[in-house]
Parts: sequence; C-alpha cells; structure tokens
Amino acid sequence: MHISASNERFTIAEGATETSVRVPSFKNIFFILFIGAWLVGWYLGETSAIRTLTSGVDDANRTFTMFWLAGWTLGGIWAVITIAWQLLGYEILTIDHHSLTQRIEVLGIGINKTYRLQDVRDLRTAPYNLSVFSNQKVAMPPLFGAGHGAISFDYGSRAIFIGASMDETEAKKVIAAFQRFLPQVPKAFAT
Repeated sequence: MHISASNERFTIAEGATETSVRVPSFKNIFFILFIGAWLVGWYLGETSAIRTLTSGVDDANRTFTMFWLAGWTLGGIWAVITIAWQLLGYEILTIDHHSLTQRIEVLGIGINKTYRLQDVRDLRTAPYNLSVFSNQKVAMPPLFGAGHGAISFDYGSRAIFIGASMDETEAKKVIAAFQRFLPQVPKAFAT
C-alpha cells in the first residue's frame, strides 16, 4: 500500500512586520453528529419548558423549571459554540516584534490572548494527541486556562499551550516561521 504525504492544514502569511498562521479547528465527525443529535433533544426540552412557563398554569414546580431552563439553555449555548468551532473555527497565531497573539475565531467573531514577546521564553513543540477519545479538549475551542496544543512556551511562571489543532510536525514549521521575531537570549542567560 502506497501512503502519500499529507499537506499542512494551516496557512502562513509572512510580512515585513509580522507573521500570521491560520489553523482550522480539528474536526471530529462523530462528535459533530453526536452533539447535533443531542441538540435535537435539547430543542424539544427547551421548547417544552418554555411552554410550561408561559402557559399561565400555576405550577408548584415553576421555580425548579426556571432553574432547569437556565441550565438547559447554557448547555445548548455550549453545544452550539462547540459545533460552530468544529465546523467553522480557526486559531490564528500572530507574532511581531512586540507580541505573540492567539485568536480563537468563528465567523470573524473571536477572542484574543496577547503575550508580551519579551516575556515569552523557550518556544517549543509539545507532543499532543489529537484523538478526541484520549483528549477531549481538542473538540472544544481553547478559550480558558493556559490552553492546550502542540506549541508551548514559558510565560512568567506558567507554561502556555497554543496550536490546538496542530500536530508536532506542523508545530515545528510554525515555530521556524516565528524564529525571526523571537528575542535572542544568550545561552548563559537562558532559563
């Protein structure tokens, strides 16, 4: 059996003042189908609870239904965001002479995390398993915490992880593209 080499799933745009990498989210068809089916049930539960609350019937369980509906609605929002991330999401990594920025974006709407480049140390690859069954974080957008991904760096006393949908080989190519912006620390002072 002949196996062809795969192409990168990301694009690199190198300019005079910055380099930007656009990485599509990792797609897991099982996860997308499962959450999509779950959303059908979610919709039925949501509309049923809303009908119960707006029917005007004085129900002894009204308070419980209101709290349940609030939690159920948050669960639905999480599911929609997760599917949107899976289908339409991008992680955009941009480096210039002053900062390294990670943008998590779906349809142009996103969140930026910007790190001062002078505080970024030891940009490196971090072995990472993209299997949703062994690491379910990859199925969701990396919005909170230090992140997860194939690229890591020290930032103060924390290790930060970016490049959630990359594998180690892709991460090496991105790090190589970022090298010209990284401050050169003499080996005697490297931590």
